[in-house]
Amino acid sequence: MRFNSLKCAFAMEAEKFLGFMITQRGVEANPKKCEAILQMKSPGCIKDVQMLAGRLTTLSRFLGASAAKALPFFNLIRTRIAFEWTPACEETFKHFKEVLAAPPVLEKPKDGEPLYLYLAITDEAMAAVLVREEGKIQQPIYFVSKALQGAELRYSKLEKLALALLTSYRRLRQYFQGHQVVVRTDQGIRQVLQKPDLAGRMMTWAIELSHYGLQYEPSHVIKAQAMADFLVEVTGDPTEPPSIRWKLHVDGASNQTCGGAGIILESPTRVVYEQSIKFEFPVSNNQAEYETLLGGLVLAKEVRATRVKICSDSQVVTSQINETYQARDSLLQKYLEKVKELIGEFKDISVHHVLRERNTRADILSKLVSTKPGAGNRSLIQGLIKEPTVTLHLAKVNSSWMDPITDFLESSKLPEDEKSAKALRREAAKYAIIQGQLFKKGLCQPLLKCLRPDQTDYVLKEVHEGCCGHHIGGKALARKLIRAGYYWLTIIKDSKDFMRKFDLLGPLQVGPRQVKYLIVAIDYYTKWIEAEPLASISSSNCQKFMWRQVITRFGILEVVISDNGTQFTDKKFGEFLTGLGIKQKFSSMEHPQTNSQDEAANKVILLGLKKRLDKKKGS
Repeated sequence: MRFNSLKCAFAMEAEKFLGFMITQRGVEANPKKCEAILQMKSPGCIKDVQMLAGRLTTLSRFLGASAAKALPFFNLIRTRIAFEWTPACEETFKHFKEVLAAPPVLEKPKDGEPLYLYLAITDEAMAAVLVREEGKIQQPIYFVSKALQGAELRYSKLEKLALALLTSYRRLRQYFQGHQVVVRTDQGIRQVLQKPDLAGRMMTWAIELSHYGLQYEPSHVIKAQAMADFLVEVTGDPTEPPSIRWKLHVDGASNQTCGGAGIILESPTRVVYEQSIKFEFPVSNNQAEYETLLGGLVLAKEVRATRVKICSDSQVVTSQINETYQARDSLLQKYLEKVKELIGEFKDISVHHVLRERNTRADILSKLVSTKPGAGNRSLIQGLIKEPTVTLHLAKVNSSWMDPITDFLESSKLPEDEKSAKALRREAAKYAIIQGQLFKKGLCQPLLKCLRPDQTDYVLKEVHEGCCGHHIGGKALARKLIRAGYYWLTIIKDSKDFMRKFDLLGPLQVGPRQVKYLIVAIDYYTKWIEAEPLASISSSNCQKFMWRQVITRFGILEVVISDNGTQFTDKKFGEFLTGLGIKQKFSSMEHPQTNSQDEAANKVILLGLKKRLDKKKGS
């Protein structure tokens, strides 16, 4: 190996590499590039602005949220009107000069340590910063920023956050491959990316981001001074003043056959939504109250209420939500978890217990379950719920391949081994839980229901032997199972094993007179085949077949060769042949080929039956 001495440097305290300065402290900005911007005068034309934007782009690794702060420059470049250097542009220009006068030093991550990613978005830009933590000190590794363009400007806030995560992943792929990256954000990006009903670009992004098993945590306080101005958290819609609240009155009722719910939602502008819901399933009083409260919260979400005051005359439900009472019943515990999950989607919610006299209108609505929905323009909404929101399923099942994935998706439970935990996080991103059932997601395929080992045999038989089935190979059967919406880890192997062991004909179906066996005889010279169905394989039935189908039609035989079945070795059958002067011989048990013609005849008959069964599948 030869080295060019002019291109090599050894034992240096600092050296320029790929446009940056590599020192013992970390990665620093090239002083010459910083000086080029510091020495620039305020741009006087579009070409100067383009030059400034290009120089800022080369140093964007050291500038937090540079795209969001440089938007005035980009707007100047995009505009087609006369050039005008505005005060906002001048202020932004001075800000970049102040930052580049003392640019931050970026750290080098250590092998195997976790890295933390913070995300931020504005209406027109997105930003991210990758940091490492050493004790209580946060040190930046890389700043990422991007100005949104075209359709990206119309994305929702969560879609913009997902785009920020995807952009960071693509630019910092080497860090994602060599380290465990933890995404810190207060937004529900993890829940969005794991939704089973994703489609289009969000589904594509979710699959691409699933390769390296990202972890998610609530965002912590950014402590490093270099990042103090970085994070612009996603803010809610400021159109609703914090002092304005919606009022939600709920009441549930139950009887022996069904139950009802009364919901009254009043807006700050005195617009009232009234809803009466009928439960088509038996409910207890507390269950009816919880179902009503869940229905009221869903209605509040639909009208985009963010601050709600809930009033209910059920002291049990209100006290359990406010944690003054403990929910001991397992079903009510599930309802309580569901209610708290919905409450977490609002900005501010308070739950109050009121007397029944102050909740009479909701009580009346809950008892309207026997009335028919009216026609025309009515303010009263009458609904119907056929199944309870929360159910308990008690089942004893053995552990399977699905359990680790289900435990991780439901409670973030991971194995102790770091390598196994990383693999599980990567694999779990391909699955989703819908109503307690695990499904496998795919980009170009529907959701596939995951099956336990004790469920696969039934599905294999049903898909293969059903009315639309036919005899196919193992791989083809596996593809057919996937098209039918089923999946398990060993689906291809199990399909091949099933087809390898499968008896296409199986036991013959019982016909008229209870016949279910077949006796076959073949002439040695003419290869003529005689066959007859039998109800039982006995010596007397074999004698009748030989007399009726063979001897009376073709004459006395010289030799009869048969297998070693008890019906042929029977003494009475032997005496029957001897009395007619027919010699009886048996094929060797070790070499059935000695009776090869009869075996070949059986194959011909079975082949014909197989073809007819394929045509008459399911009949």
